[in-house]
Parts: sequence; structure tokens; C-alpha cells
Amino acid sequence: SVGIGSVRLVSDTETLTLTAAEKNGYKIWKCNVKMDGSKSYRLLVDSADTGRIIKIEKLDKLLIVDNIVRECRVADGRIDIPQSISAISDGAFDGFVGTIYCYKDSAAQKYAEKNGISFVNYRCSIDIPTELEMKAGDNFVIKPKADSVLAPDFSIDIGSSDSSVISVTGDRITAAAPGYARVTVKSNDGLIDSEIRIFVGGGSTKGDVNGDGRINSLDALIILQHSVGTSLLDGAEKTAADINGDGQINSVDALIALRISTMEISIWDYV
Repeated sequence: SVGIGSVRLVSDTETLTLTAAEKNGYKIWKCNVKMDGSKSYRLLVDSADTGRIIKIEKLDKLLIVDNIVRECRVADGRIDIPQSISAISDGAFDGFVGTIYCYKDSAAQKYAEKNGISFVNYRCSIDIPTELEMKAGDNFVIKPKADSVLAPDFSIDIGSSDSSVISVTGDRITAAAPGYARVTVKSNDGLIDSEIRIFVGGGSTKGDVNGDGRINSLDALIILQHSVGTSLLDGAEKTAADINGDGQINSVDALIALRISTMEISIWDYV
């Protein structure tokens, strides 16, 4: 750098003017760069574009190699440790006075406990009912409570066993039509794995032939009357009456309806 009077880094959005300092007999050019991501600049020496591109990489807070944390590059603040981390090298957090956020019983928690570093376990609190009764058009939202501590990559997958009965959009489930559906709620970290059994009323559904929202002795009677021909069903009523799904409507279905009404068995054994 002998004879060089100025060095600049120029991009479309900013110009950085470097300052010179002597170190071990060499002139070192340096500047402070505010980083919110990696940046590329053209190099200008004494106002002349050298044609070179200088790329400044934003360093991650952690140096991770083969799922092992080798180095922490910050002295304080919040550090999130991914679930994939299997170990942390001795001395990787020397001088760190912040807080490690990690999964319970993980390698990160054990390291923090061993080295006297403050840590917080990720947690997710969600009210997930086991059963719901809805009507067409009703909505139910599934989302973490305010006191949850979520990992940066936390996500929830919500699925419906029958989208014609229950549809899912993001964290919202919507009752689309009368029927039964199972909704699964799973988090990507494996800590949440639940099922909601949902009944959507408002019409004839399996077992509830008359569509009054209940399976009882009246439904059993209607099924029996159809089976002996004294009162015939059609359309959705016939589908609802064939509770065991064998293609026939008979006394077996009527008995199932009675057993459901006395809570001996559940309609969910048949849907």
C-alpha cells in the first residue's frame, strides 16, 4: 500500500471511506461496517476503480461445524442453539455473559449448567381441545400462548382428515359442512403432537340420521324402521344410517346407535 493515499468501497447504496493504520510495519486500511447481511462493494484506490469486487460476509453469532458449536462470536445477548447441535466445544462460550436459549435436556442446556451460563428452555403453550363441536362457517384458531418461548425456526403443521368437512388455512380451521373430521396439530420440534376430533352439526351425519346433533334411541328407531321398510330413507340419511359402513342398513346399525347413545362405544370408532 506504499503511495496509496485513499481507499474507498462503493456500492449502489453507500460509500465507505477506509482509514489507514500502521501495524507491524504495514499500512492497514480499515473501516466500520454496519451489517444486516452480506455486502458487495467496488474497490476504489485514489479515486480509481480497480475493477475488483470486495465482498464482506456477515458472520453468524455461532461457528458451527458438523453440528458442534466451536465458537460463540458475541459476548452477551440472546443466543439460540438449534435442535441439531450435538455438542459444544470446551471454551466455546468463554467470556459470554448473555443467555443461551435451547431445548430442554439438550447438549446446550448441559453445557450451560456445567459452565454456569444463564439459559432458558424453549416452550410452547397451546390450548388444544381433544374434541370440538362446530357448525358450518365456524372458525377455530390454533396458536401459541403469549408466555411461550419459541425457537427461531418453530412452526406448526395443521392437517385435516377430511377437507370437505374441515378446511385448514394457516393456523385457522373452518367448519365447511356437516360431518366428522380429525385435525392433527404437530410442531416441527416434535414437542406437540395432538389430535382434535371435530363434529360439524347441521345435517344428517353418520349415526345422527335425523340431524338433531345427537345420536340416540330415536336414530336407532329410524334405522330399524328403514330396515323393515316401514319408513324409507334417502340421500344423506341413508349414508348416515349405515354406521358400520358395510353397505347395508339393518339392526346392526340400530344397535350401534343405541350403544353410542349409552356411551358404551363412540361414533369415533366408525369415522
